[in-house]
Amino acid sequence: MKTTKRWDDVPVIFDLAFAATLTGFSSERLRQLSRAGEFPARKIGTGNHAVWRIDKDEFVSWWESKKIQGEEKHAKYT
Repeated sequence: MKTTKRWDDVPVIFDLAFAATLTGFSSERLRQLSRAGEFPARKIGTGNHAVWRIDKDEFVSWWESKKIQGEEKHAKYT
């Protein structure tokens, strides 16, 4: 999969495989986080035809919140 270097290159809606490329997490881990309500993906459909989709704006907000949390953790130890 092509590496994305700009937010403008990220599609408006994308799948777990693309999110895995962006985050470095595996698709399975993102699926687990989604089921737990900790990652902004939605399951569309049922059974074997279900797919997970992520909204770009929700993903960016989630990503930024993780970055801020990381900075707060780092600040505790410096």
